[in-house]
Amino acid sequence: MNLDVRLSHRYPTVEFRVADVCTDLVDALLTAALARALVTHAAALWRTGGDPEDWRVDELRAAAWRAARFGLADTLVSPLSRELQDAQVVVEQLAALLAQPLDLAGDTALVNRGVAALAARGNGAARQRSAFATTGGLAGVMADLRARTLRS
Repeated sequence: MNLDVRLSHRYPTVEFRVADVCTDLVDALLTAALARALVTHAAALWRTGGDPEDWRVDELRAAAWRAARFGLADTLVSPLSRELQDAQVVVEQLAALLAQPLDLAGDTALVNRGVAALAARGNGAARQRSAFATTGGLAGVMADLRARTLRS
């Protein structure tokens, strides 16, 4: 079974399958901070004997498919209500849910900046589509990626 998050077989770590469109450093840092906060949140819940929310595998797969298909341009499944909500609202809900572990790691400001950046400019997939539409080809997308990488 292919899992998006799993315990490492070699190291005392949790492995995350991440999106391949983190084309900006701030997006990659946001993803890493949220991943760390999710693990911290789940570990704290486990240590205190709390019950995690039960999500069926098909619910998780459907939510992941929706996120992969539409990204931030549409609605996503809320981690709180399990209802479809505006993607920006869902990102903000996730950050609020993880406020304590983000604060403990010193990542609150980083996540706030990352969430604001996503709201202002969209994610890497949206930027790649925009570059393609503007330039008309893959060479233009690559030039845009190169320029943004050099600015980071």
